[in-house]
Amino acid sequence: MDSNAERAAMRDCDHDHQRGRRIVLGVVVGMYLLGLGGLVGTLIERIRFDYRRDHVFARYDGLLRARNETLMTIERQIADGARPRSTEADRINVQD
Repeated sequence: MDSNAERAAMRDCDHDHQRGRRIVLGVVVGMYLLGLGGLVGTLIERIRFDYRRDHVFARYDGLLRARNETLMTIERQIADGARPRSTEADRINVQD
């Protein structure tokens, strides 16, 4: 009878050990999924922010190129010896 009782006690001990391992495994998997979810959320937020930012930078870049083109046109006219003819040039004080 002692052997049957010992076997039952060992089975209960193994069951408790497996239960503990399952709890630890569950906690580890849960933390992994939580961390992965946080990283995916951050990635999605960055992609959405970059998408909105691209529109702002495209508009800014267009305005900057237009301004630079106007300034280069004025510089070419001055280098050729002519007074600037654009309306933007009227706002710039050109000295001969």
